[in-house]
Amino acid sequence: MGILKVNNLVKHFDGIKAVDDLSFEVRKGAITALIGPNGSGKTTTFNLITGFSRPTLGKIQFQGTDITRLAPYEIFNRGMGRTFQNIRLFPQMTVLENILLGLKYQRGESLAAAIIRTSVMLREEEENTVRAMELLKTIGLEGKRNDLADSLSHGQRRLVEIARTLGTDSDLYLFDEPTAGVFPNTIPTLLSIIEDLKAKGKTILFIEHNMKIVMDISDNIIVLNNGKKIAEGPPSEILHNETVLDAYMGKRSRRAT
Repeated sequence: MGILKVNNLVKHFDGIKAVDDLSFEVRKGAITALIGPNGSGKTTTFNLITGFSRPTLGKIQFQGTDITRLAPYEIFNRGMGRTFQNIRLFPQMTVLENILLGLKYQRGESLAAAIIRTSVMLREEEENTVRAMELLKTIGLEGKRNDLADSLSHGQRRLVEIARTLGTDSDLYLFDEPTAGVFPNTIPTLLSIIEDLKAKGKTILFIEHNMKIVMDISDNIIVLNNGKKIAEGPPSEILHNETVLDAYMGKRSRRAT
């Protein structure tokens, strides 16, 4: 069953087709990788799916609903969370505050509750703080809770963004290069997080350049080149796909090895 369906998606930038008649389906509860050489349209596809860019043509369905023209916050409210290739944290807020922004406040969302600071709202804030600290512990940064996000290394900021996205408790997570810039000894933790999400019934669509990671954890792989889908299938098929090898290395380079 597909939780996300992309049909004949096209995106023009100044006459250039960044995404060219792209169609694919993401199976519910699966880990799907979106890969391709630099400039192949991967992040543009993410932006189209999450409402940060509008398609020139095509249709996007999420959980049976057409979301093609919805704003990012509307798509988020329907159960889709994402990270970004260029990390988006609030630099002058603490690490803990950045995590708390991703958590939902349901019992104290009314204006009256915000003004009066009811006991219900205070209790929810306490619960969310506990949850945020659990997320920081998951990524090994609980000791940085009071540090400004701007003081963190690139890899640490990446981890905080991932933790904040986990706090949204989404049905579908889109991770844009989750391991980029993080220390190698942290990568197993990230992969464990992704596999744990799958075990909980969540769905993951991710962009990644590390092919070993892609092959190790993906159930299905979609390959783009010049905005077009050139291959799709399980890792065992993609690994030996001639079209994919040509796109990544070129025929001459591959034959020379």
